[in-house]
Amino acid sequence: SSVSTQSTGYSSKKDVVSKPAKISRLRRAKKNILEYGIVGTLFHLSTSVLMFGSCYLIVTKFGEIEGALETFKSPDAIYAAPGLNFIVSLGLFKSLFPFRISATCIGTWSIVRYYRCRKDKKQALIAQKLAQKL
Repeated sequence: SSVSTQSTGYSSKKDVVSKPAKISRLRRAKKNILEYGIVGTLFHLSTSVLMFGSCYLIVTKFGEIEGALETFKSPDAIYAAPGLNFIVSLGLFKSLFPFRISATCIGTWSIVRYYRCRKDKKQALIAQKLAQKL
């Protein structure tokens, strides 16, 4: 009896090029929060609060929600405007999610790196002072 072998389409291992898998921003953010813990969480929350406040300020100062409602001849335009400002600013805030995640990943990494280097320098300085006293 003959044994049949299946071909993989590659003649040797040199033909197979392994490419690193591209990590999504959300997965990278989860990894950073697991790695950096409370620093990553606090930094993400603070950037989110600041960005939402900025979006709300932009919509209330420069958005003409009332004017847009008056073009539709809505009699409840005056009463619906404050709620619409919030909804429009929330939509703008949600659309900026990729930028918030990128800022969180880069910012958290930078903060942790800075404080780790600072801690290492401080420990080296303490060790040097102790060595001088002995």
